[in-house]
Amino acid sequence: MFTESAIDKANLATVLIKTAAGGYGSGFFISDDGYIITNRHVVRESDEHQKEIDEKVKKEQEVFAKEEREIDRWYKRINAKNRYVRLFAKYVRDEKRRNYGVPGALQVRNLNEDRFELDRRTLRNEKADFNDRKKEFVEDKSKFDEWKDEVLDARYTLRFQDEFEVTLADKSNRKAPLLLIGLKVHRV
Repeated sequence: MFTESAIDKANLATVLIKTAAGGYGSGFFISDDGYIITNRHVVRESDEHQKEIDEKVKKEQEVFAKEEREIDRWYKRINAKNRYVRLFAKYVRDEKRRNYGVPGALQVRNLNEDRFELDRRTLRNEKADFNDRKKEFVEDKSKFDEWKDEVLDARYTLRFQDEFEVTLADKSNRKAPLLLIGLKVHRV
């Protein structure tokens, strides 16, 4: 003789609900004619989650804005140093021509050329560091923008979704329209 325990009945009544936004949740049959009840956050984004995501987006945007300002300042400093190095190179060349053959000028010229070479190498390293950081910033910002677009698209999709995919205990799938109080699976 076959008897269903309360656990067997609960397992058969439990369903998996998939949203178009890629989320999952559970629900339970509450009537023999196919009505399912589930939590609101399964079929709609919770206010708490929405607020949490909005705060995260705002915080990240502030971080990126601050980083962008810092990169801009760094770029201006490099341009200023670049102008300085070009002017210093011109000064070294002019001094070389002007003081050719002057006693003691060779020592000063060598010091200036050494200083110029050091400044030029330092500038080249700063440019490389700047370019690496800017590339990293652009990649990070792009990933963030992509994530933000996905979240907002999912939010929009979920807000207007009125039919959900429901997986039953036997692993079969059904479509279920959203009703005011739950979902209803239509018998096939």
